Amino acid sequence: MRPALHLQLALEALGLRVSLPALLWALPLDRALQALTPTAASLTAEPETLAAIESVTDLVTRHFRPTRTACLKRALMRYSLMRRRGYPSCFVIGVRPGGSDGFEAHAWVTLNGAPVMEREPVDYHSTFVWPLEQ
Repeated sequence: MRPALHLQLALEALGLRVSLPALLWALPLDRALQALTPTAASLTAEPETLAAIESVTDLVTRHFRPTRTACLKRALMRYSLMRRRGYPSCFVIGVRPGGSDGFEAHAWVTLNGAPVMEREPVDYHSTFVWPLEQ
């Protein structure tokens, strides 16, 4: 993998990691996603890019102050980084029975309708998908 690609992604991911809490506090989720969705891709999708995005976002969200909502921030970062590079990704939130509240929630990213960068199969019922037109 190219070190320059990892460095660029790491800097973007860290910027997103720092700005996401304020963005999510200030805006409803759909408006935050609008802000994270570029009007046009600034870069071209390359084969090694998805693996690099997964690696960098895992590092930033799993190893630096992981939280109960790490999947939300990780999915938002992945969505934004993929969209900037021309991937027609979607951000998804889903639920399933379980947990102390009677349900569990999870956020992930899809590409061409299939979950990407997930360690385990996604067995949640989708309740929110962005962008809406896909």
